[in-house]
Amino acid sequence: TIEALIATGPDLRATALGTLALGDTGSSNLRFDVSATNLESLAKRFNRPFAGSAHIVGEATGPASNLTLAGTLGANRLRYGTNVDALTANSKYVVHVSHFDFEQARVQADTSATFVTIAGTNLPHVTAQTVYEKNQLEFNTMFAQERRSLGLGGNVLFHRDHNELHLSALNLAVGQTQWSLPPGQEVTARYSEDSVVISNLVVQRGSQQLTAAGTIAIGPMSANQSNNLNLRLDNVQVQDINELLLGDRSLTGVLNASADIRGTRNDPVVRSDFALTGGSVEGVKFNALTGKAGYSGRAVDLDARLEQSPQAVLTA
Repeated sequence: TIEALIATGPDLRATALGTLALGDTGSSNLRFDVSATNLESLAKRFNRPFAGSAHIVGEATGPASNLTLAGTLGANRLRYGTNVDALTANSKYVVHVSHFDFEQARVQADTSATFVTIAGTNLPHVTAQTVYEKNQLEFNTMFAQERRSLGLGGNVLFHRDHNELHLSALNLAVGQTQWSLPPGQEVTARYSEDSVVISNLVVQRGSQQLTAAGTIAIGPMSANQSNNLNLRLDNVQVQDINELLLGDRSLTGVLNASADIRGTRNDPVVRSDFALTGGSVEGVKFNALTGKAGYSGRAVDLDARLEQSPQAVLTA
């Protein structure tokens, strides 16, 4: 039985009160409260790029063979590296663990965060329901902006040399325009420290489809690492894409296109072909815009044909 345990440090204060069962007999009934005012200094000890403050409150109940930790976590001004930060984050958690073997624990959390920034994209509200067990993370998340939202669901498998993301649900919405995975489709992304390999990424809206597959270089050395990515657009309404990108110009037409992205970020090589039919820009109509485009050696190669009518054709 712990009558009162208090631990303090420059950036940490922890208290505990109650009973914690360690052996084969007895049952835990322990309340704990942990406050970390500077996560950055603590995270440096584990070589992790965290920053911000956090407050964890909870209870430990049950025998050591089936211990349950449940409570809440609140955090402010969170930051992970240079690509992710959040003003606030709040989570309700439940952890089931046997004999303090936390590597085999089951961790369930319901989390919400506000004013999140991910890779420069501002997200006023993000929610996530997650379950972690046996090197696998199941997730159901929603990223919301004022005019559009993205819902994702699936699981992540953690391996020693790489991780695998299996995405079974995707819903990208702006107003009445919604894009999703085909029924029964699962996207796989295998990623390591220096690359992401994408398979079976198909997003559709009716007969419209966006497809991506291949390898993308990531990480601190990615600027000089090779990419091998293939993109394809089939029967895509330009108006729908413009709405997803929050564009405010009047654009219409049906786009079919493909692009092969090779080379490195410092020296990219891109080859594409495109056909936009039945189009208009701010009310000015045209029959078709077709052609091929390429980029390599810091130079653009364009072969295009614009037909406003059979009698009015422009080539370049």
